[in-house]
Amino acid sequence: MSTRHHPPGVQNQAWGMAFIAALVLLQGACLRGVTTGGEWPDVALAGALLIALRFGSAAGLTAGLTAGLLMGWTSGLALPAFLVSRSLPPLATGWMRDHLHGDNFVAQLAAVVCGLFGAEVLFALCCSEVVDAPHWLSRVVTRAVLTAAVTPALAWLVARLPLPEERLAP
Repeated sequence: MSTRHHPPGVQNQAWGMAFIAALVLLQGACLRGVTTGGEWPDVALAGALLIALRFGSAAGLTAGLTAGLLMGWTSGLALPAFLVSRSLPPLATGWMRDHLHGDNFVAQLAAVVCGLFGAEVLFALCCSEVVDAPHWLSRVVTRAVLTAAVTPALAWLVARLPLPEERLAP
């Protein structure tokens, strides 16, 4: 066992990447069958936003990039659209955490909801297949609302998972 210690920020980013990878697998394996209007919740996006809310913008950006890469790679859709739409909202959410009353529940809720809707609109604007589809705006709103509905349960899980420094403490 190595005695070398990494700074907590690096451990949180690695933890976030592993958590997002697990959520992408869960989303692809289980949640595609749970649809409303042909849309399903994006738990990887919600996870990236919650990581940003808990650990800040650097961890949020790392989680968002991980979500964008994995989702773009596994879906076969526009990888740049996934990278942009899954990276910028967690980065902004992490920034909001540090600058706009990060301990206030209403501010946290507003940051996550804005991040969800912002990510879905960014993806739609970056991916011409989405914008060219009929009723694209209602599909984007449906997906964001579904994701918002599962986010409290995911937030409960994120709050209870042990962090790397808690597991490594003597």
